[in-house]
Amino acid sequence: MRVIAGAALAVVVLGLGAPAVAQQSSTNPSSSVLAPSSAVVAPSSSAVPPSAARVAQQACGAATVQVPPSATIGGTLRLTGSGWCNPTGGGSAIAVKIDDGAISHLAGQGVHANLTIWQIVNAAADGSLDATITLPTGTNSTPAFAAGAHKLRLLTGTLAPGDTPRSVESGEFTVTGDTPAPPGPGKPAGVPDPLDTTEDLTEAARGGVTATLTAGSLKVTTPAAAAGDWVFLYLHDPSPRPVTWLAADASKSVTTSVAGLALPVGTHKVAVLDRTGKLLGWDDVTVAAGSTGSTGRELAATGAPTRLVLGTAVLLLAFGGVLYVAATARPRRESGS
Repeated sequence: MRVIAGAALAVVVLGLGAPAVAQQSSTNPSSSVLAPSSAVVAPSSSAVPPSAARVAQQACGAATVQVPPSATIGGTLRLTGSGWCNPTGGGSAIAVKIDDGAISHLAGQGVHANLTIWQIVNAAADGSLDATITLPTGTNSTPAFAAGAHKLRLLTGTLAPGDTPRSVESGEFTVTGDTPAPPGPGKPAGVPDPLDTTEDLTEAARGGVTATLTAGSLKVTTPAAAAGDWVFLYLHDPSPRPVTWLAADASKSVTTSVAGLALPVGTHKVAVLDRTGKLLGWDDVTVAAGSTGSTGRELAATGAPTRLVLGTAVLLLAFGGVLYVAATARPRRESGS
């Protein structure tokens, strides 16, 4: 009876620890011994061995980036670095932003729906990075890219499936060079209405304009005009004479030939109008006698040459009269002899 009772007690104890096993032990007592050991092994079986991609990622190390210390507006910038592995295999796809996204592409010109992503580069399969960034020109970004200190921000995790989210900032680099002026609207059509020489071209309306006329070439500088602005020139002599539309250069100047205008000798006013017909300012220019483009009306400009011509004509007429009288008098004397 003690043996049977002991066996029954053992069955009860095992049944409390694992009811399912106790049920199986009724038909196969030996399975009640294996069950506990399999329960111990189960927790260790949940540890998945690292994949080859994860091992490769760990071997890449932390992502780094290096940039040269200087660049130029519209130039290129070389990026180098390491640690840019994608855990699923291969290199990372990297979004590059300028100054944390402060510089954006113009609408319709971006490389991504997010216009603050200036460029996308790809690392090599071993995670190494060697790529070239083309910097903004100053006319293809908003705001306009300017000279000074800048940084890049490199981001991963959203451009390629399974990639590691990263945000790495480059060192500072200095950009030099002039920012080109953005191009203005195209050349206007037609000719703006002329201004009144007396009422509009007053001393108060000069606007700091300077005009020079040299060998038939007219140069006009207009402080109120910006580089790329189209301006229209009128010459007043004294009536307004249209010249042409011209685009101001970086020094706010325009130059054109007036050799074919046959300008009268004297002082003329050059008026500068913007594309809306508004007066930007005016200045005087002088056409000298015999200069290229003059009409040769210097006789009308001064009295002395006119008097000289008239005096010469009178003398010729008088001399002609003397000859006529002499010629007619000789036959009379012959007839009376």
